[in-house]
Amino acid sequence: MNETQRFYKNPEHASEVQLTKKTRIGGGEFGEVFQVEIQIGGRERTFVLKEFKDRKGRQAEQYAAQAMENYQKLKNAGLKVFSTYRLHEDGRSVLMTSGHTEKFVCIGSNDGSRSLKDFPEVSAEQIESIQSFETLVRSMLEQSKKASEHELAIDADAFFFLVDRDLPEKVDFVVGDVDMVGETSDSALTFEQNNHAIYTAIYHFLKNNVTSLGEYKARLDEVYKEVTGDTEVPKVTEEEIRTLKKRK
Repeated sequence: MNETQRFYKNPEHASEVQLTKKTRIGGGEFGEVFQVEIQIGGRERTFVLKEFKDRKGRQAEQYAAQAMENYQKLKNAGLKVFSTYRLHEDGRSVLMTSGHTEKFVCIGSNDGSRSLKDFPEVSAEQIESIQSFETLVRSMLEQSKKASEHELAIDADAFFFLVDRDLPEKVDFVVGDVDMVGETSDSALTFEQNNHAIYTAIYHFLKNNVTSLGEYKARLDEVYKEVTGDTEVPKVTEEEIRTLKKRK
């Protein structure tokens, strides 16, 4: 495979690249996701290509355009997004930075996401200790504040965790799935919703990837209450959700 394709940062700025390899790595409600190898400037680099699909009475072009708009809004608001996000010349696909690199593996934040066990090249199947965990939580909750100030609501699934392949105790994050973003008109309510989403994202990552979930949930709860001022944390465990339903 060796195809010349054009991607747009904006309507006035296009880059022409050679697409040399394309491998499907997943799919979902909005479209199919591929890992692609691209030659640009004499170098071969790995990216992710998302091909949107027509759904619910809307064209793929509309979803791709909305994703580009969401990305720009998040970037303008100062959120931690991928450095590359480009619209394909067909208007139906978006090229973005790959979270999987020589240094990191990228893990989603929903309960069905892959875990470290799915990456045998990483030096551990589970993390015994996360370096600067409280700092990580605070940094993610700071994203809530920035998004809410710009009336942007972020779903828990928008967050990806970047785990060092050689030192899995080193964990970072990025707001990677910009499809999971919406606009609101109530910044206070949005702030609360974003805080809950971030708590949920962190909990699901811990649930799937650390050896001591109880310890880390307690530390998460402590930082969450301190930063948000809330006296309670969101209900995310199966037991908590069952208890909540019984009360209702």
